[in-house]
Amino acid sequence: MDGIESSTVYGNGEIVEGLINRKGEGYSWGAVDYIQAPFAILIGALHALPDESFGFKCSKNTTSSRNALLEGIDYFAIEEDLEAFTSIHEAIGFWDDMGTNCYYAFNIDLSKDHWD
Repeated sequence: MDGIESSTVYGNGEIVEGLINRKGEGYSWGAVDYIQAPFAILIGALHALPDESFGFKCSKNTTSSRNALLEGIDYFAIEEDLEAFTSIHEAIGFWDDMGTNCYYAFNIDLSKDHWD
């Protein structure tokens, strides 16, 4: 596999085993990075819309959910399970508003009329 190797990765002072894709000196992507990439594209694209748009609100909720999820992953890495599950719960708490705002963003803010 070109550029992909099984390796030991250090995160939060702990050792984590996993697949790492190395694309340059000191640059690597792990499984969590590949999961986050689509969220980053969504967040970046929608955050460029005006503050009062549903797209901006979708981006804001997605960012908050992502941050709480990453915090939970960090807690799991250091075996702080209660804090990890609390952070995951907080991340899921944004999904309702995120779903509603993202739905309206794509159906109102970015509808066919927007592009005409």
